[in-house]
Amino acid sequence: MGKFLLSDSNLSKVVEQKDSAWSFKNLGKALVGRALDQSDLLVNTTGMLGFISGIYYGLLFEVRKAGYDVVKASDVVYVNPVNKPFYDLVISQKEQLEQKIKQGLIGISQSVADLELVEHDLRLYEEYEQYIDDLDSEDPKKVRDAEMHLKTIFVEQVDYHVGSQGQQSGPGRISMAFLRNNNIMPTIVDDFFAINSVDDFKSDSENKHIRFLPTVEKRMLEVKYMSYLKWLEMFKKSVKERVERLRSLHRSRKKTLEEYREWLKPNIVRHKLLSDAMEDSGFRKATKSGFFSTNTSFDSYSSIDVWVYKSITIPEIRPEARQKISEQGEFRMDHVGYSNPLHPFNYWTQNNLIYNYNEGLVADYPWITKEWAEKNAASIVNKFKEDPHKLYYIFIHINIGKANFKVGSHELEDGDFVLNGYVFSYNVMLAKLLEKAAKEEELEIYIDDMLGIKHEFPDKDDDGNQHLILEYVKEKGKYKITDECIEGLLKVKDYFSDHVNVSVLKESKNKLYTLKELEDKFPKSKFHYVERQKESKIRKKMEEWGFDFRFIRGAGGPYETTFRDRITKFYFVASGIAVSSVKDMILKRMNMP
Repeated sequence: MGKFLLSDSNLSKVVEQKDSAWSFKNLGKALVGRALDQSDLLVNTTGMLGFISGIYYGLLFEVRKAGYDVVKASDVVYVNPVNKPFYDLVISQKEQLEQKIKQGLIGISQSVADLELVEHDLRLYEEYEQYIDDLDSEDPKKVRDAEMHLKTIFVEQVDYHVGSQGQQSGPGRISMAFLRNNNIMPTIVDDFFAINSVDDFKSDSENKHIRFLPTVEKRMLEVKYMSYLKWLEMFKKSVKERVERLRSLHRSRKKTLEEYREWLKPNIVRHKLLSDAMEDSGFRKATKSGFFSTNTSFDSYSSIDVWVYKSITIPEIRPEARQKISEQGEFRMDHVGYSNPLHPFNYWTQNNLIYNYNEGLVADYPWITKEWAEKNAASIVNKFKEDPHKLYYIFIHINIGKANFKVGSHELEDGDFVLNGYVFSYNVMLAKLLEKAAKEEELEIYIDDMLGIKHEFPDKDDDGNQHLILEYVKEKGKYKITDECIEGLLKVKDYFSDHVNVSVLKESKNKLYTLKELEDKFPKSKFHYVERQKESKIRKKMEEWGFDFRFIRGAGGPYETTFRDRITKFYFVASGIAVSSVKDMILKRMNMP
């Protein structure tokens, strides 16, 4: 069960008809309500194989024609192994996908290893190429450094093996390393590095270090230096050719890895979408005592959650609401627009429904950034921009539980259609649709995690920054980061390594900061500050005594506050008609009045 208060699993608790429920305490700032006669409406029917599926698809096509938008929120399936044909079709498919994914990941792992080997060789030879290019530099220091590196390669990797026999270890018997190590010519390697050109071996050479060496060592050095020059010419040509081959191979390995990952993504998505109901602890417990599934029965079960919603216009809209709409003209997705109480993404909505680590959307999806939320909110607002006067929405949650079982030679389908009708204010509907967008993003994150790719969140502000949500409370004039915020940020440290310092976060628990200290540790270029209001003990006590703050002028917010007189008599009537019409669509397909 998620923490987001508007998630499907929490909605029934939010709309409980008692004063302590979230919907009543925030009435006016947001409207999320459900009439008792529109709660858990059950329509059950049984038919031949394919009967329930036909009702399901026919229903969703018809509600779209009636002006509703449709979203599939979840889909899980359980198949009894006794039902071999369907079990083989569904579960065996999942197992085959798992096998393909495992094999694909092994292939990717091998491809990564191959790529890293090529990258290692490419880095090495690009380094050699840089030394060769620096020999022609006009900077004497670069030339000198390049000569030293190339001579080192010659001494350690070429001349080192001169005079070696077979597989013997150690330097060859006529290598400079051997002569140095055996104290025959102890300074020969240093002397070799002191050579600048072949002119250093002339009798009138200006290189006094070489000119005054013993004749035997000088002749040995001359032979070694001439060998070095010949090797250098071959090495230059070899490096250029090798670098081109390695770059071509690197492009090939990199493209192969990218393609492997792309080829594997569809299988990962298919596997993820084949959600086994047994993965849910609640369903596992239900199978123990549930009457339907038995060890000898030939059955399967699937559960689908669908959202059906559309805007409604209620007569006698509140005068102040109408006035605010006319003043605003239209909603703007900017900070000026957010200050408008009727803007669906206003500051109250952000701080309570989105950027709240206790019960907001970010509690379930802590990777949400300010930029991600604003971009997706703007997209949703633009979709509903045709009529900004529609401040309320009918939201119908439909759970379709379909059971397949065999009786004699016939395979039957039994279907439970459970309807819950809600009325949402514009900002609640926006938050719910942001949850849909977060679920879609979560799937992409899951795929990237499976493939070992760091998921990139492309949404950034004009300066190229991303802002994670930093939630704090004020205590004794200082700032304390909430425990839920610390917990959430630690979960996303792998995606936002530039933002999240694990040690700083852990030491921030229960620590009070001044504003300057807080901004030093959590700069505003990377974090969006949100204050969580602490519940007033005096206010809580007064509410226990029956005092209702919603009726103080300005305290209620822009949406409806008169629950018994207006919401029940207007809004719930409209949602009741909508729920009844959807129910009738189901009954019609069951050939029932």
